[in-house]
Amino acid sequence: MKKILLIALSLLLIFSLVTVSYAADAVYKAEASWKIEASSDKSTSIGKAFDGDTSTYWHTNYTVGEDGKNIIEPCPHTVTVTFPEALEISGVRYVPKQKTERDASVSGTWKAADIYTSADGKSFKKAATQTFDVAESRETVDISIKKGKYKAMRIVVTDGINGYATAAEIGFIGSGASSESKTETETKPETN
Repeated sequence: MKKILLIALSLLLIFSLVTVSYAADAVYKAEASWKIEASSDKSTSIGKAFDGDTSTYWHTNYTVGEDGKNIIEPCPHTVTVTFPEALEISGVRYVPKQKTERDASVSGTWKAADIYTSADGKSFKKAATQTFDVAESRETVDISIKKGKYKAMRIVVTDGINGYATAAEIGFIGSGASSESKTETETKPETN
């Protein structure tokens, strides 16, 4: 009986550690009070990268020339998110634009990006540089940064396929986020 009780307590302890680890990896849910800005934005789509829906996406701006070819705004493309209060953040999550029956294009999938953090929302320090190889897989990529309290985050896409940048979702990983925030979004954040 003691062995069974010991095994049960051990399993309970292991389960609680797994639960704590999962909560530590949660993604903050975008809030209406977040100020989200993009240096290039087709049809004010930047909010779609924070809406919890991987079937929608942000796309950098382009126009169609008289010859029918796209005229792009080349990289770098910057996304800056300012929070009303500092959040404890340990990483950035990038979900590439997903393939659909109507659109299998890899254009805009990130090839390289720099991540910047700001404790005061004004001055930024480079926290990470990441290269990507997810054009075909469209897999989610988590970028680790030094855990800290940040008032703002900036992502600079330095290289994207065909010069564009797209994202189905961009998220901020932190221990203050609830695990239910991975997919739900109740309010749309402020976008500029």
